[in-house]
Amino acid sequence: MIVLLGLSPWARAHSDASDAIPESAGIRFAADAAITSTGVRGQLPSTGLPGYLLRGDSGIDRRGTQIEHAVTQLGFRANDVLGAQFAVGVHGSDPAHVEAAWLQARGDFGSISWTLGAGRQRPSLGQVVTSAGHFDRFGAMPLARQAQTDGTWIDDGIEFGVSPHALGIDWKVDVGWWAGRRFPGSDSSRPLPSLHAGASVPSAVGPWVVDAFIARGQVSGRGSRIATTGLGHTHADPVCDARLDSVVCFDGNTILSGASIRWRLPSAPLTITLAGLQRQEAGSLASRDGLADYSGKTQGGWLEGVYSVNRTWDVGTRIEWLSARHQLIGTGASILAQQSGFSRYAPQNRYAAMAAYRLTDTSVMHIEAGRESGGVSSSGSAIAARFIAIRWVGSWQRDGDRP
Repeated sequence: MIVLLGLSPWARAHSDASDAIPESAGIRFAADAAITSTGVRGQLPSTGLPGYLLRGDSGIDRRGTQIEHAVTQLGFRANDVLGAQFAVGVHGSDPAHVEAAWLQARGDFGSISWTLGAGRQRPSLGQVVTSAGHFDRFGAMPLARQAQTDGTWIDDGIEFGVSPHALGIDWKVDVGWWAGRRFPGSDSSRPLPSLHAGASVPSAVGPWVVDAFIARGQVSGRGSRIATTGLGHTHADPVCDARLDSVVCFDGNTILSGASIRWRLPSAPLTITLAGLQRQEAGSLASRDGLADYSGKTQGGWLEGVYSVNRTWDVGTRIEWLSARHQLIGTGASILAQQSGFSRYAPQNRYAAMAAYRLTDTSVMHIEAGRESGGVSSSGSAIAARFIAIRWVGSWQRDGDRP
């Protein structure tokens, strides 16, 4: 059983810069937090996602009481053109880290609005995917999001966006150029360009929000810890050096892609969300014991429905799925498959239902129950676990004049 306690309604994680920076000259302070108390009977298959090519740590141990996520952020607007955002976050016992340090300019080309930002930020992946997994309606990060970028993708770079209105539709296009220093990249990887396109479509059957994205880069020396090392959770990237000590290293091409749809019915207070993500890679895997050509594809997604019973109650359900395909060719294929944890691979699934009660405008109590299945334990048996979650979520925001 899992019991989760948290703080914030459908909170921001750290907000998109356009929301974090005030519209007119001034300062905006904001804070969000989620405190988690977890009890688990058995093992959650999603812990560490064994059998998927990630960084190879054992994953976050959610048992006990801990900070699930807390973010403090400051937005500043100097004038109608220039603004900035700074956000610091913490997870559990991990040290505080900078989630956003972003300088943004904005303007108009006739009727088309534009933004240009530089610094540290979450790349634009669409309304559904970018914010998935932190202060969400459901407690756990979607499996597909966890597997595609080993958690939330935050990187250093630049991004240019335009927001035209045409054919009765609000469009959004973002082009980014990211350092690629974080998973799925590495310290020695080349920059990772990204493209996002989205549309808000009014219709007789209710409004739609549709998004799609793709990012592609060349990765060099991205490490995954050997499955038998037994190291606990860490955000430190494994080091790929000449020794190849307790690490499997990937060199090659990576492609991230995804799409999402959110539809709100006009005849009922029901919102339906569908998202699908993929990471496709081709190159080589190497360890101290072998070398092989590698190709792999990780695919997953989720289908979610949330019904607003009244102004204070929401109920919903989410179905998730995740799978992968790995192919190794070469004399070291067998040992590399073992060291990468591929022998423990199995498709993953999660089913959850929740009810949310709005205590105030800034806090919501969630009750959630569900089941996870997939993965193989070290003894070779299948892993499955049922869970119950209670989450209390809250946020705070205050605007002030520019000093």
